Order: sequence, then C-alpha cells, then structure tokens
Amino acid sequence: YAGLHRCYTALEDWGSLNELLRTHVGLLETGSNQAQRELRLEWSGLLSDRLYDTEAAISVLTPLVDRKELDEASAERLMALYEERGDALGQIRVLESQLSPTPDPNDTTVIRRMIDIVETAAIRGEVAERVLHHEIALDPTALEPRYRLLSIFRESSDRTRLLNELDAVWRLKPVANQLSVLRERSQLLSDSSGDIATAIDSWEELLQYESDDLQALKALQYLYTQAERDEDVRRIIQRRLELDLDLASRLTLLREEAILAELKIGDVDGAFSAWAKAHELDPDSGAILEELIRLSEDRQDRESLVKYGELWFKLPVSEDDTMMLRRIAIAC
Repeated sequence: YAGLHRCYTALEDWGSLNELLRTHVGLLETGSNQAQRELRLEWSGLLSDRLYDTEAAISVLTPLVDRKELDEASAERLMALYEERGDALGQIRVLESQLSPTPDPNDTTVIRRMIDIVETAAIRGEVAERVLHHEIALDPTALEPRYRLLSIFRESSDRTRLLNELDAVWRLKPVANQLSVLRERSQLLSDSSGDIATAIDSWEELLQYESDDLQALKALQYLYTQAERDEDVRRIIQRRLELDLDLASRLTLLREEAILAELKIGDVDGAFSAWAKAHELDPDSGAILEELIRLSEDRQDRESLVKYGELWFKLPVSEDDTMMLRRIAIAC
C-alpha cells in the first residue's frame, strides 16, 4: 500500500490513488478509529482538492459523523466542504456531533457557531429550535433565546408548545416588562376554550400588575359568563364602570349588570340600582324608565314608581300604552 501510494502521488495519478484509498478504507473498517479518521481525511482531501468532487469528499467523512468519531481536523474539513456546497444544515449536523452528551460550558463556542449559521442562513423550524434548545441548556435562565424560540413556535402554529413556552418564560421572570408574554398566554388560553379556569387565572394574574387593563377585564367578563360565575361577572362589570368609558359603553354595561342582577342573581334591588344609574346617564330613554317603573312596582316602591312615572309622562310616549298608564295611575 505504501509503495503504491508513493508511486501514484509521484505520477499524480489521482484516479488510481482514489481507488487505492477506497480499498484501504474498506480494509481498515475494523481498525482503530484514529487510523480510519486519518485515512478518510486524506481521501476526502484528494477528492475535493485534486478530483474536485465535493459531494464525494463529503460522503467519505459523513460516516464519522454517524459514528460520532469526528476529531477536530476532520470536523473542520467537513465544515468547509458543507460551506463550499452552501449546506448550512450539514454544518449544523457536524457541530452538533461535537457537543458533549450533557450541557457543558465548554460547548459555548460550538453553540455560538451554530447560532451564527442559523441566523446567517435564516434557518427556521425544527433545526433552529434544536439549536436554541442547546443554547438554553447552557443557561436556562436566559430570556433572549427563549424569545427566539417563541417566535419559532408562533410560525409553526403549535399552540400547545407555544403555551408551554410562554408559561415558562413568564414564570422565569414574572415582572411588569414581561406582561406582553402573560397577555399572549392569556389570550391563547381564552381562544382555545379548553380550560376556562386556567384562562381566568392567567387574566386575573395580569390584573395584579395592571388593574385597569381593559382587555383583561373584557376577557374575564366573557370567561366568567361562560363559567356561569355570576357574582364574578358582576364584579368585573362594576370594575369596568370605574374606568373612563364613553357614554354608550357605560350604558351597555349598566344594562348588562341590571339584567344579570335580576335574572341570574335574583337581586331586584341591585337591578333597580343599575337601571337608576343608567337613567342618570340617559334621562330621555323611555326603555330605561319603563324598567324602573316595572321594578318599582315589583319592589312595592310606590314613591319611585310615581317619580319615574311622572318623568315617563314627559316623554313623547304612545298614548295607547294603557298598561303603563294604569300602573302609574294606580300608584298615584
């Protein structure tokens, strides 16, 4: 073998040398790892530098990747060949083979190289996720790689993994400047409608940081309604009424509170109070006055019935509404 190797090299008979190396590699399959690496490295160099066959040069070294037998020299050679071919995924595969079995600070340089390749080649999906997990394993408390991981999960529409990672990021550092993470998690839980209780807890947690957050309050009102937690619905409505809302929104909420109090909670006095507040905002509404008159009669509150009846008379109401006229007349 040595004599033929020297002859073929001297004659620059690269084709014959290629066949010689191929045969010798086959003979050394059961030999030492070091001998295999050295021979495959030489053969790969011949294929790429003399025969200009990048694909074949790569194929000679890939068995070392599969067997996790790459040393530094063969890894760098394979990295260069993949770069020449423009194969970023191949480069990532080589670098991953160089990582320690468990997270090791000595892997930092290798992981940084993988991150650079992923960013330069704009790699997304499973490979980018895998690289980020390597990075996170080095420092589980780092938020920046987790933000990038969230971006990948958003693109993949994997709601379950996105929810899990949003929760992990928030629990890692539950502070005000991370509320966007908690908000996104809360909204996803609301949209999924699979676990109303968890969605409620998530929005309530957000309110601990921003008590006037209108999005959270609206979401909670809807979720509490779905869960038939009527007293909580009422509490949220009353909390929303404390905010600086426009007239139409306040009237809508007061109507909702009045109907809820009367029909779901059985609190006629509370319903009456809500309609009275609505009347203060919209004194010309005949519909609101009629509700107040009806509830005054149910509460046997003749004084209020007469009071609101007199106001009702001043409106351009239908003279054919004999039932309302009779109610007011009797009360008077």
